[in-house]
Amino acid sequence: MVVFMATDKKNLKKIRDVFYLRTKVDGKEILKSLGVRTLAEAKTKRDEFLSGARDVKTQSDVIYKVARAKKIYQPKKFLIENIIPEFRTSLETAKSKPGEPLLNMYCYWIKEFQNWLHQNDSPIKYLSEINTDIAKKYAKNLYHSNISPKTYNEKINCLARMFKLINGSVNTPFDEKDESGNTNIERLNKETVSREVFTREDAIRILNSFNEINIPFRNEYELLFYLGAYTGMRLKDCALLLWDKVNFAANNITTRPYKTQKHNIEVQVPMHPNLRAKLITANNPENQYVMQNLAETYLRNPKAVGKVISRILELNGLTNPKVENKKSPCLYGFHSWRYFFSSICAEQGIPLDVVKNLVGHMNEAMTRSYTKISDNKFHQQEIAKFQITEPTPEQDSLKKTLLKRLETLPDSTLSQVLKLLDTIEA
Repeated sequence: MVVFMATDKKNLKKIRDVFYLRTKVDGKEILKSLGVRTLAEAKTKRDEFLSGARDVKTQSDVIYKVARAKKIYQPKKFLIENIIPEFRTSLETAKSKPGEPLLNMYCYWIKEFQNWLHQNDSPIKYLSEINTDIAKKYAKNLYHSNISPKTYNEKINCLARMFKLINGSVNTPFDEKDESGNTNIERLNKETVSREVFTREDAIRILNSFNEINIPFRNEYELLFYLGAYTGMRLKDCALLLWDKVNFAANNITTRPYKTQKHNIEVQVPMHPNLRAKLITANNPENQYVMQNLAETYLRNPKAVGKVISRILELNGLTNPKVENKKSPCLYGFHSWRYFFSSICAEQGIPLDVVKNLVGHMNEAMTRSYTKISDNKFHQQEIAKFQITEPTPEQDSLKKTLLKRLETLPDSTLSQVLKLLDTIEA
């Protein structure tokens, strides 16, 4: 077993004006000459020598380092054109395997790298031929491609992981530091921007604006926005909602959120009266999807739906700032309805556990705690409290007058009033 001394005083030793690095091999002290005479130079040499040991964490890492040093190890030759299927195969035995949507994204990013190599007439055929110079050129190309720092880091980390899995190597050309500990490909600082929440005024203006907006499938986009406002569901879940998931008899919508499919979470969202009215108007048993045309567009090109959503928000005065030579931060988007739904529920006193259960959650531990709340009738009562518009003074006055009148009515008349209300609600 090799042990490196931890402190400056212990791992450096000066003999006849020359500094030595002290190590222990199976309990026996071994001195390695650094060939320098000053302490500053000795520290620099020592750091260079020890930097390669920083990434060594397992026995296989030690074997790999020794094999590289003795020139025993030769990386396998994988053709560049075959790295995606090889990457998928390697992930089968990996400790942490990504879900299918994330895996598809990784493969898409690797395909982008393959296309870049092809477009630059690279003579490289094998993965082992890719060096740090090529990696740095590709990183520079990504940096100037108008993507966010977060996406830049994810793409570089994806390629580094691909190298490690396929080649079985500790170090890769896409690492942040090279084997000597020097900077290789720096990661960018994530400039996170919090998404803005729609105000009540924003929500009312947006939902009332569709009669004045000229867009294709206007009624379907209006229903899409109602779904977002009154359920807090994500865009994909709303856009691809099926009619057989809408239960008018039970007055709820059943959905299995796409983002948390691997957790097998099923969410039942009660229908708010305003949303129910829109769904009844749009009901068409011949269609598979609630918004058939919009769903077909989304399946072909999700970005096309996103562009229409952005246009609707811009027409309502909700624009995202423009940043020169950088991807514009997305302050407003369809996901803002999710924040809006949660915040209005909190304002109106709907219990937090109920809100979390309605909108779903990707954390399994949290999700298990939500399963304690399973009373659908209770959810119906709570969602009925949800009001985008605040009651006007006239509405408050009408309610007070009605309550006073009800207090003076005999029981027989009250029974008739209840029957009438049941008929109206049905």
